[in-house]
Order: sequence, then C-alpha cells, then structure tokens
Amino acid sequence: MEQLLSTFHIDVSLIAAQAINFVIVFFALYHFAIKPLIKLTTRRSEVIEGGLKDAELATVKLADAEHEQARIMREASNQANTVLVQAHDQASKEREALLEQARTERQGIVEKAKDLIDQEQAKAEKEFRTQSAQVVVASMESLFRGYVAEGKGDALIKDITKRPL
Repeated sequence: MEQLLSTFHIDVSLIAAQAINFVIVFFALYHFAIKPLIKLTTRRSEVIEGGLKDAELATVKLADAEHEQARIMREASNQANTVLVQAHDQASKEREALLEQARTERQGIVEKAKDLIDQEQAKAEKEFRTQSAQVVVASMESLFRGYVAEGKGDALIKDITKRPL
C-alpha cells in the first residue's frame, strides 16, 4: 500500500486534514446556511399553502354569501309582494267602508232634505191658504160693501141663495 501511496504521491496526513476541513466546512454551512434556508423555505411554503387554503375558503364563503344574498333578496321580494297585496286589500276594504259610510250619510242628508222640503211645502201651502182666504174675504167685503151701500144687499143675498152649489 505504501508503494501505491508513493507512486501516486498521496500524502495521508494532507488527505486527513482536507477531510477534517471538509467536515468542518460542511457542518458550518449546514448549520449556518442550509438549515436556515430549509426553515425559511418550509415557512414560506406553509404561508403560501395557508394563503391558498384561505383563498379557497374565501371563495367558498363568497359563493355562500352570494347564495345567502340571493335567498334574502327573494325572501324580501316575497315579503314586499305580500305587504303590497295586504295593503291593497286593506285599502280596498277601507275604500268600500268609506263608500258605504258616504252612501249612508248621503241617504240621511237626502231624507232630511225631503223632510225640510215637505215642511216648507206644508208651511207654504198653509200660508197660501191663509193669504188666499184673506184676499177672498177682503174681496168679498169690498164687493158686498158696494152692494150694501147701494141698497142692493137684499137682492144679492137672494141671488146667491137661489143658485145651486
């Protein structure tokens, strides 16, 4: 083996020193460079994976929120339609009630007006009769006075009593 070492000019102590240097440099690089890089890349990968999971979760939540929004909008629309129908029905009922009340009030007013007209008519007829009677009496008095003043009163009375009624 010595012959092999001398033939190829191999220095065992130099090889041993280089091996020790290699191991020291390897451990130093591994401990100060490779190990922190591995941790850094692992953390970065975890952050990226977490971001992707969060993005997928956000996408799912967004889709759920959109479905929920659509459902709420449908419910609100249905409720609004229901409220409109109820309001329309209520308005129709109130309108009918007001119309019926107006008809009743109108009928009462018409009845009162007819009663007032009848009263006024009766009053006017009574006054007309009274005035007509007064005019007839006054006319008869003035007519008979002329006959009586001329002395024809007896002839007029006989004439009136002879005529048939």
